[in-house]
Amino acid sequence: MEVGGSILLVAQKIEEIADERTYYSARAIPMPPDAVDASDVEAMRALIGQFDQYANLSQKIPPDIPTSLAGTEEPGRVADTVAAQMALKLEQKQKCSRCST
Repeated sequence: MEVGGSILLVAQKIEEIADERTYYSARAIPMPPDAVDASDVEAMRALIGQFDQYANLSQKIPPDIPTSLAGTEEPGRVADTVAAQMALKLEQKQKCSRCST
């Protein structure tokens, strides 16, 4: 999935990342769709609400981004989308994405 010029990957574990000079490649274990429990869903809903408020104040985030998160059941997708839209350095965005797995 591409968000804000970045390609996002939801994975349980990234086993290897290789720099191929003009692009990066990775070997990853996909996250099973049933790996979400009730506390994850509750935290995800809270994050979506806070991100919606941030997006309204920011005016730099397209309104369709928070709207697209409203119906998702995938915490990894929410974390990756929020990190991609935040005014953070790449290292900080990657750290946010790692916390979601």
